[in-house]
Formats: sequence, C-alpha cells, structure tokens
Amino acid sequence: MKKIIDKLLALFTYSFSAIIFMPPAIKPLLIIGFGATSLMIFVISNKRIVNKTLFFLSCLVFVLYCLSLTSTINIADGLKMLETKLSMFFIPLIFSVFLSGKKIRTATSVEKFSKLFYYINTAYSAILLVYFTQYENPKYPNLYTPGFYQSASREIPFIGEHHTYIGLILAISILLLFSLKKKIDFFKPSFSTLCLAPMGVLIWLLQPRAIILGLFIALLMLFWTAIRKNIIVIAAIIFTVGSIILALTPKNNNRFLEIKNLFDYSQFNSASQRLIILECTVAQIKQNPFVGLGIGTTNSVIGDCFNKKTNDFEWKAINTHNQYLDLWLTCGPYALISFLFFLFCIRKHMLSSGNKRFISILFLFVFTMFFENILERQTGIIVFYFIVFYLVGGEAKRSHQRVLLIGPLPNPVTGLSIANELALSTFNSTGKSALSINTSPKRFSEKLGRFNLISLLHFTLNYLEIYKILYVSKVYYTPGQTFFGVLKYTPFIMFSKFLGKEIIVHIHGNYVAKQYEKLEGLQKRMFRKILSYSDKGIVLSKTLHDNLSPFIAKENIFALPNFYKKYLTEQPIEKSFSELKICFLSNLMNEKGIFFLLEALEKLNAKGISFKATIAGHIEQSQGNTLLNKMSQIEGLTYKGLVRGDEKSQMLQEANVFVLPTFYRMEGLPISIIEAMATGNVIITTDHGAIPDLVTEGENGFLIKKKSVDAIVEKLLFLRKNLSKAKEISNNNIMKAKSNFTSEKFSEKLLNILDA
Repeated sequence: MKKIIDKLLALFTYSFSAIIFMPPAIKPLLIIGFGATSLMIFVISNKRIVNKTLFFLSCLVFVLYCLSLTSTINIADGLKMLETKLSMFFIPLIFSVFLSGKKIRTATSVEKFSKLFYYINTAYSAILLVYFTQYENPKYPNLYTPGFYQSASREIPFIGEHHTYIGLILAISILLLFSLKKKIDFFKPSFSTLCLAPMGVLIWLLQPRAIILGLFIALLMLFWTAIRKNIIVIAAIIFTVGSIILALTPKNNNRFLEIKNLFDYSQFNSASQRLIILECTVAQIKQNPFVGLGIGTTNSVIGDCFNKKTNDFEWKAINTHNQYLDLWLTCGPYALISFLFFLFCIRKHMLSSGNKRFISILFLFVFTMFFENILERQTGIIVFYFIVFYLVGGEAKRSHQRVLLIGPLPNPVTGLSIANELALSTFNSTGKSALSINTSPKRFSEKLGRFNLISLLHFTLNYLEIYKILYVSKVYYTPGQTFFGVLKYTPFIMFSKFLGKEIIVHIHGNYVAKQYEKLEGLQKRMFRKILSYSDKGIVLSKTLHDNLSPFIAKENIFALPNFYKKYLTEQPIEKSFSELKICFLSNLMNEKGIFFLLEALEKLNAKGISFKATIAGHIEQSQGNTLLNKMSQIEGLTYKGLVRGDEKSQMLQEANVFVLPTFYRMEGLPISIIEAMATGNVIITTDHGAIPDLVTEGENGFLIKKKSVDAIVEKLLFLRKNLSKAKEISNNNIMKAKSNFTSEKFSEKLLNILDA
C-alpha cells in the first residue's frame, strides 16, 4: 500500500512539470489529487511534525485576504477571487503539514522534475512558435503588429495562457535546470543547451520585460554562486548578445523601446500606462494606509482612477501591476509585512539546507512581483507556491540539533572511516558544528574488530572525551561487529542513555547477526543489551536488516547505502576496452581476496596475455614484504600504496575492470565497488555480504565463486573477448551509481534518518 501511495505522490508531483499545458479546469483537479495522496501519507505516518513557521506565514496572507471581505464593496467578485487564491492555503498545507512526516524528496527527485519541467516547456515553446505562423486575427494582421504574439499565446486552443505566466514558467525551468548542473557542465554543448533556443526565442517574442530582466540578473547570480570565475566576462557576453538581439528586434515588436517614452503620456504605451497605475495605487494607499480596500474592490478602484487620469473609460478593472502594493492596498500593510516575512523565511530555509543555487529562482519571483501581480491568477499562484515549497524540500525545518559522532575517521583509510568522514561533514552542514570522538587505531591491521590488548589500551584514551556527550542532543556511533568491537563503546552508550540523548547506531557490515548467534550466556545478554539502547539503527541495505532486528524495532531500522564522492567523476576519461586495465582498491587483506587476484594475474602472465593492473590500499606490516615481493614479480602490475583525491580518481578512471574477490567476514556494501561503478568499471566480485544488492550478474559485472583463481581468470578472459558487453556494463554502472549512490543522496538520507 505504501509503495502505491509513493508512486501516486511521484505521479502527481511530476505532473506539475506540465502545468503550462493544463487548461484552467484541470489545474484544481491536480491540486486535489496531490492533496488527497499527501493526506493519506499524513494519516499513515508514525510521526507528524508540522512546519509551523512556514505554514503560518504562508497561510496568514490568505487569511488576511479572507478578512478583507469585511471591507469590500463587491462581495461577489471578492468570493470569486478568493476561490482563485485557494491554492495559497492548500499547497502550504500539503507541503508543511501532510508531507512533513514523509519528505517529498524520498519519493521524487528534484533532478528528474527539473528535466521534465525543462523539456516539457521546450515542447510547449516549439508548438507555440509553430502556431504563430498559423495565427489569424483581424486586429493583428501580421507578425509585426504590436500585441500579435501576446494575443496568439492567449488564444491558442486548449493551452492558451497569459504571456507573463508563459515567460515566468519558461524562465523558472531554465534556472532550475542550470541550478542543478555541475560547474564543468555549465557551458558544455548538450541537448539541453540546444533546447534553450525555442524557449529563448519565445520569451523574447512575448516580451515580458520584468521577467527578461529578472532572468538576466538571476542567471548572473547563478553563475556567480556556481562558478565565481570570469563572471565579468560572462556578464559582458550576455549583455552584448542581449543588446544585439534588442537592436535587431523590429520596432513594432520591441516593448523595451516603450521605456524611452515612460513619462510621455501622449504616447500611451504599456510602460506609461503602468506609471499611471502606480500613481493611482500610491494615491489610494495614502488615503488610508492602515486599512485595505478589500478583495474584489482593488482592481475596480484602480480602473476608475486610471480612466479619470486618461479620459479613457474602456477599463472596468485594472490590477496594480505590483504584487507588494496590491497586498497593501487590498489587505493593509499587515499582509505585505507577513508576505515579506514569508519570503525571508523561504530564503533562510534555502540557505540553511545548502540550496544556495535555488536563491536565483526565488529572486526571479521577488523581482517579477515589483512589476506584475503574479498571484492574481490561478496559474501564477500554483507555480509560485509549488516551486518554492518543492525546492525547500517539503519537510519540517530541521531542528539542527547538535550531533556527536563516535567512530573511526581517516587515517587509516577504510570504507568505514571514509563514510564517517562524510557523515561528520554532513552534520556540520546543518549549521550546528558537530563533535567527534575518533576511535581509529594508530595503524591498520587485519585483526581489526578482534580482541587486542594494545588496541584496547589505545581505545581507552577515547574515554577521556566522554564529556562531549554533555554538549549534544544526538549520539551517532559506528561500532565494530564483534563482541569486543561493540563492548568498548559501552561507556559512551550508557552515559548517553543516562543523559537521555538520542542514540543512533550505524552498522557498516554483515557480521553483527552472526556474532550474536555465536555468543552464549552473559556475553550474549550484554551484546543484546548494549545494542538495544539505540533509538535508531542504520544498515547498508534492506537485506542486512537482520543484523539489528534482534535489538531494535523494525520501524526504527533504516537502510542507507554507501556512496561515491563527486570529485571522482568530475573529469571523466574516455574508457578504452582494447586492453584489460585491472584495478584493485581496498585494504590488502587476505580476506579481501588480494592473494587470489595476484595468482590470477600470474596465470594471465603465463598465458602471454597483456594487461595493466593497478593495486592500491593499506598493507599490514606483517604482510608487507610478502605482498610487495609477489607484486614485483607480476609483469604489468603497479602498486600505488594509499591513494586519495585526484590520484584515486585517475586510477579508477583509467581502469576498465575492478576486481574485489572478497570473502571478508564483516563485509557489507563496499564503498570501493560503488566508486568503481561510478567511474564506469566492470565489476568482478563475489556473492558476499550485501554485494548482490549492488551488482546484478551480467548487468553490472559478475559474481564469482569465493577463493577461486580460475573464476577470476575466466571472467577477465571473457571481457577481453567481448568488448561490446564490457562497454554496455560500463554504461550501466555509471547510470546506476549516478542515480543511487552520490554523496549528496547519502547526506540527505542520513539527515532524514536523524530527523525521522
């Protein structure tokens, strides 16, 4: 049932990307469907946390509109306008209340929405451009008649819309897509760049001046936030291109030229008309600055004033063409103040959640409202409130409670220490500086997790930092998976429990359940008791839930897969499969299969098969000479030692096959396999731990028999002979990693779990 509701939520959310194609009668039905699905999620949620600040501020404006009915002289028009503005209440209700227990981003992807939004708007632009060539209206006999394009955009059958809202939607889709691009992709030619052409042409033909100018400034803001280099050059290029287009635009179609006659009322163009409207609005506010005219009255009063000033009694009602002054004139200054607080709150929310690039979209809305009443019509209200609430995540604001991380951090470098390093960075990104107790041993050993008196004495020094628990609300710890690996965390856990701190345990492996089964008597009871003190548990995959289910309630166990860091894929190298380029990246432990891989490479040497093999990772001191001697005898093999950063990225990018024949007893979901997938390597590994959740046979690589040299050789020879299959698997892995295992997704899910 939950899966069906999640799919419905995704369907309704993604449907908003096609808002530009929807007739007026369909839009309320979309809101109703979206609301009903969200209500079902709210009803079945275990925790219901309302984002009181956002909900109160956003709905207060609607309430003030309702109260303004008491001062209106036209109740019928007021009620009709209130019906139009209902989305001002329902969309905040959906995001701030109904979806607070289940964040919308767990069911949908902003990246996917942005692409749908962008390409749907591209299609709309192409259709409307074609329609312009077929449009006929006696009032606008040809393409060069002023108002031709604006009229055609309203009158196109089924999908007609006011040119201001068309321009606004197209501008938002452009900003949204580019705000999610990587720095290196900003100016890279692509299909999405090509799609800018029809949208750009349409926006220019429709000439929504405020939106064009706002888009120009917002793009500069976006480039500055994302790139911070050559911003002056970029601004000059955009300005020069815009000036050339402006100069080449026929005079009759160029609404920007009207600004030259802004104060010449005899010209009576749209620019001078707006100045008259502004004078009327300010005059009405001065008459009674503390009480609004009432919804349904404002437009008629402004219309009467405009007619008197121009001696043109054609207009019955005119809006203020300024959203802020409209709020003041209609509902009083209290509505304007509330709305400004709401906008400030949205900005603060975006900044605190790390979504700085989305500020450009908020700016476009804020800027446009100085020149247009975008909340006058249903389309504008839906677009503004949906986009704004969707981008801030739809969740209750994070409490940003301080977290203490207890666990190993680099160095030495292990999958666990790398994960903890990112977790600590994630906790710091919330605005509250996290604390940490680094439990890493002084040097790497294959005996990690087993009882060792020296390492235990070293670990006891960490107890001197137990006072840090006093300064946090949550304690996140990543213990070992053996009895002693868990036992040594007992003082931290007991002290946290005594102080009433929330405790989150994160297990990076698949050995806890097996260890629990092996224990007996007092040891088993102690092991169970220690882990059961945790309020929440995290495992690497759903198939690993059993590692914590004996100790923690099922609903409090969460799956959080490992990740790869973005720098690994920022400078991709074209993969070549003409030669085997083998890579091994892990600690050089026997249980990681290093000796079996080396024997396989020796067999390839014996068969006369050329290859390049690169091996990197820690070597335990006791194994150092043995491994180094063995590796030095294999032709085509290079040992890199410990690699990080660009060296690690280059190593993975240059390889085409990643081999990890692991049978490590504590293996979970190796980070190294995810990193290899992200860089397009074919995976050869074993059916061990949660690896089958990551690698599908023949699709992402191959799952071979454990401790089998022949199995490794067989798959390497297969790939050497089947280059097209290797290329196919490589592409599959890049797509899978990008969709599921980015460090950003890891951080977002980790914070969601902490806030659950």
